[in-house]
Amino acid sequence: MMKLGELVRRSEPLRKINSKLVRLVGYKTGVDRNEIPTVVCKTWTPLEYIIGNKIRRSADQNKYTSSIKFLDRKYNIKCSCSCPDFMYRWEWANNQVGAADIIFGNGDPPDIQNPGHVPGMCKHLLRLRTEIKRRHGV
Repeated sequence: MMKLGELVRRSEPLRKINSKLVRLVGYKTGVDRNEIPTVVCKTWTPLEYIIGNKIRRSADQNKYTSSIKFLDRKYNIKCSCSCPDFMYRWEWANNQVGAADIIFGNGDPPDIQNPGHVPGMCKHLLRLRTEIKRRHGV
């Protein structure tokens, strides 16, 4: 298992910067079938930063489903996002430390996109984490 804060710390700096531009739609809290506290929303990025801290319209205007489940009071989590970045870079690596289930990917390790198999989060999950902290202080 991995704590929310540890996944945030391990995430790449550019994703943290770009997470500030992510928009949330339909933010919902609740519990899943196993009574695990969960936050789910749709996320999308109208703008993004590029090299030199310039902002441009994002090429990807799709909405993705992002979720964070709190497994215990120590903030160990399982997270998921339907975006390609999470699917091809983070899902497998996070699964290896118990912080994600293989939902969107095919279960192959991300040897090209994340050759060190380092756990982390996409910009959508980083933005969701910021919103959880703002709303709930977690």
